Amino acid sequence: MDGPGTVKIGEHVAERGKAHLVEVDSDGLRWVKASRSGSTTGSCVECARTGERVLVRDSKHREQRLRFPGAQWALFVSSIAGNR
Repeated sequence: MDGPGTVKIGEHVAERGKAHLVEVDSDGLRWVKASRSGSTTGSCVECARTGERVLVRDSKHREQRLRFPGAQWALFVSSIAGNR
């Protein structure tokens, strides 16, 4: 169950303390980044969900976005989560 402080990205739910809301843009997209992203270097990836797709952008080049089907993104996140 999704509760306060959770953000659903594809099939992945980022819980409080695991992701930070970066912004809600003019299209209403809720961009989040991982809590482990470097805050001093600005080197991070931000993600937002739109319908059945997940958008991914570089925090330094926000105008360029990659789009992934939600199922593929969930598989990717699951695969890297196991390699911490």
